Amino acid sequence: MDKPGPRRVLLIGMALLCSICLLVHQLVISSFSRAAAGATPGIVAALTIAAGGFVLLYILGLLRENASLRFTVKRYSHRLRESQVRARELNASLLAGRAQAQLLSKDLELAKTAVETANRTKTEFLARMSHQIRTPMTSILGFSETLEESELSAEERVSALRTIRRNGQHLIALINDILDLAKIETGRFALEPANCDPLAIAHDAVELVRGNAERMTLPIELRCESALPVRITTDPARLRQVLINLLSNAVKFTTRGAVSIELRLLDPPDSTCPQMSFTVRDTGLGMNSGQIGKLFQPFGDVEADAGRPLGGTGLGLTISRRLAWMLGGDIEVRSDVGVGSVFTLTIDTGMLLNVPLRQPTQGSKVAETAAPVAFEPLAGRVLLAEDGPDNQRLITHVLKRFGLDVAVVENGRLAVERALADQGAGMPFDVILMDMQMPELDGYGATRALRDAGYFAPIIALTANALPGDRERCLEAGCDEFLTKPVDRAELHLVLSRELARAQQVAADSSPL
Repeated sequence: MDKPGPRRVLLIGMALLCSICLLVHQLVISSFSRAAAGATPGIVAALTIAAGGFVLLYILGLLRENASLRFTVKRYSHRLRESQVRARELNASLLAGRAQAQLLSKDLELAKTAVETANRTKTEFLARMSHQIRTPMTSILGFSETLEESELSAEERVSALRTIRRNGQHLIALINDILDLAKIETGRFALEPANCDPLAIAHDAVELVRGNAERMTLPIELRCESALPVRITTDPARLRQVLINLLSNAVKFTTRGAVSIELRLLDPPDSTCPQMSFTVRDTGLGMNSGQIGKLFQPFGDVEADAGRPLGGTGLGLTISRRLAWMLGGDIEVRSDVGVGSVFTLTIDTGMLLNVPLRQPTQGSKVAETAAPVAFEPLAGRVLLAEDGPDNQRLITHVLKRFGLDVAVVENGRLAVERALADQGAGMPFDVILMDMQMPELDGYGATRALRDAGYFAPIIALTANALPGDRERCLEAGCDEFLTKPVDRAELHLVLSRELARAQQVAADSSPL
């Protein structure tokens, strides 16, 4: 049976109270009646009224106490409900705080793991960098000391010089790889798309690795497996960089057989987004699945495995794959241990509508010899602003081999004074090669001072600053071109020939008729 509610209990209590009051009233009346048996009717009436009033006052008092009790019960019920609400809110807050504490604990654990991973990665990076730098530097310094020995034969001297050059090129490759990876990861690496011939780029890449292949008696073949567009839109320098890296790895890890690169157009020319592929095959050592998994991790190359040659930076394939992504494609790998590896680069070609196609060639083999590099003679006066004595001698030697007349100053202040003095004497310099880090006045300040003085001859920045933004900073200072050290003779000759021609044209336009 259900329990009676509060209202029902109250009604029952009031009914009982009234019944008791009536009973008391009746008893009082009876008592008064017996006591006043001989009294007059007025006295009886007065006693009756008094008894009724007494009972009424008693009932009213009871009702008042009941009302007060009801108010008190209602007030405490309301407070109880408020306390329950606050308790539920506090419980919810405690649960939320516990959940937030758990999330914070997880975040702290993740942050701790990230810091530990970063520290471990930094330690591994420094260890690998130390090895990569010290190894070639050992050869460079060692063979430099060997060259000082008077009893060396001419052949031994040439061999030592080639070793020094090869290890120096390795150091430059390492520095360039680190800079490229840093620019890519910080989002400061920008492509420079242009119309270019993919077959010509592939030929250039093969030619650049041909020397290493010849030393290992490995033939390199370039084949067109389909009709190819004579022109695509991509970044030719970065495409060439990726192909050189893939071909260099193929040659390095192949001791017998051959290396080949196959070009193929993957989509019809009228496709919305056509792609083409460059497949590099080798018959080298091959890799297992675990080794393939390390290929595209920074410094995660597999060269340390037994039986594999050393000498890589461990960054080339990482950079190559990220460049492939930026070029609209990817790099895929297939490999079998003891059989060889296949690396396939895909890129976007841009729209190919109305672009002529070149028919495929069968077994096109790259020429086995290349003509030695010969630079056309240049004519003109060059001011070299360079504070390093060794670099002064080296760059002056190169410029004189080009056929140029060279003057040297060791800081920016002297560069400004000499350039303006010779211009005032009617013998202006045709080009200034400006180092950007010099005492007294650096190359940036010297270039600005010359431009403010009305000096309009070409100024070429020649600097070891090769970080992101350095080129823009030099151009903003007033330089016309930007070259980095160490000096690439072919690039230096190309830039000088272009700037000399421009300077001569400016001089011809400004001369009186």
